[in-house]
Amino acid sequence: MAPDARAGSLDVPPEPDASGPKRGAGRPPKLWAAFEIGFFRDPRVRKLTTEAKLLFLAGRAYASEQGTDGLIDKDAVQLLAADAKIHPGGAALLVRAGLWDELDGGYQDVDFLRTNKSAASRERRWQQERDRKASQSARPEFPHDFPHGNGHGPEVISARNSDTFPRVRAEQSKAKQNAASPLGLSHG
Repeated sequence: MAPDARAGSLDVPPEPDASGPKRGAGRPPKLWAAFEIGFFRDPRVRKLTTEAKLLFLAGRAYASEQGTDGLIDKDAVQLLAADAKIHPGGAALLVRAGLWDELDGGYQDVDFLRTNKSAASRERRWQQERDRKASQSARPEFPHDFPHGNGHGPEVISARNSDTFPRVRAEQSKAKQNAASPLGLSHG
């Protein structure tokens, strides 16, 4: 069952081990989290301490990376604060400013889904990308097993078939004339 931020409960995914978050098959190697361009000019943000702003950004990145749709459990807040070398007390300031809602066991980033795609939407997109790549890898690299794709082997330009290539033939003729000239000078 999906977590319901309005009900005041928090369903949190298992904590990643020390080696970092586990990436699912087909999940992009790098994820990102969006926030508004004018974030620092937002009146709710302007009155925050630098530590609270940093905690907000760390929480946004965590929620995106973990696919929680903006839910941040209290233990994660402690870890994020420790990683950023800040005091976790900024969470209370974020709640007072209206950027986070406090829930049983954690917090909800209230604007997360306004600026970021939901975890389900991202997973659908990743699955479509995996399917697209799988269908491409099932096709041969070259249609009909030849690079130019017409089903015939590659044509080799040589003196024997140079009459089909006028420029090559002209260059060969010019080379013969230069070779016949006593000083190697061109006649044309």
